[in-house]
Amino acid sequence: MVGLVGLFLGADTDVSTVSNYHTGIFKLSDDHGASWYGGQTGDPSLGHANSTDGDGYYFIPDAVWDDLVATQFGGEIVTDECEGTEHILDSFWSYYENDMKVDSEGNPHFVIQVLPCESTEEGFCWYTEEAGLYHFTIDKDHIDNPGVVNSATGWNWSFVIRGDATWSFSDLTGETYIWNNSSSLAFSAEDPGVVYVVTNMAEAGSPADPSVFEDPCYTTLMSDYPSWSEEIFIIKSTDGGQTWWNPYNWSSTPDETGGVCPSGLPKCDPAETYPHTAQWGTDDDVFFVYQMPNWGINDIGDLLGADFLNR
Repeated sequence: MVGLVGLFLGADTDVSTVSNYHTGIFKLSDDHGASWYGGQTGDPSLGHANSTDGDGYYFIPDAVWDDLVATQFGGEIVTDECEGTEHILDSFWSYYENDMKVDSEGNPHFVIQVLPCESTEEGFCWYTEEAGLYHFTIDKDHIDNPGVVNSATGWNWSFVIRGDATWSFSDLTGETYIWNNSSSLAFSAEDPGVVYVVTNMAEAGSPADPSVFEDPCYTTLMSDYPSWSEEIFIIKSTDGGQTWWNPYNWSSTPDETGGVCPSGLPKCDPAETYPHTAQWGTDDDVFFVYQMPNWGINDIGDLLGADFLNR
């Protein structure tokens, strides 16, 4: 499987004849990459698209996203108490960090960052509790003629883990932590129904002074949560990704520096970041590598944790 999360030609101005959604687009191979194939019918309702090379592409169909929005947050109203405005969540945006792999049966799987949004011209996306990682898959035998969404023959989506408590914070460069969140899929070699997602999210811990949040216009700072730290979370499914166990904080290392950091940095938590899994595990084990920045050694001058010396 090879692909990306992206837009078809014309989707940036809502005139694509395929899909105007930011979606998973991919091809499959049955001969270890010697040749590739996609949606030969070119029927967008099936998640198929024509291509100039004649082989076509598969993509996560619009009906899947429509079902996700309607089920998870469609019509939900977000109230901005500071501005005194209300916003209706009726759309989405899929972000850029994703993983895609095939399982032992050859079935494609995606894990994608998703934000609830409003569809108005100047609409925003929001870090609500529905913002997080979502899993998408389909039985390969039905990919050329998928049935209804979330059926045995159709595309299936599921909610894996919340991301709002992490993504709503800014990293040391001032950018949202959604850019630093990386996820990786793995499968049991013993049971094709056992699927793992390994990701880095944060454990916020208790606020230093809860009273500051009584002001609806107060901007939350990382210093408000002194033990906030990036952790490695493992989420497991035993039914092929239809449902997921409670996220397990594998590393569980709160920030105990007390804000005393090298080179005047405002944050130097024992961050575990960017996990990458081995594709195959067992029913009880998943294997991965990850990075930990050494905040005392800045390699290139950038404040991103990945650009410090990593262990």
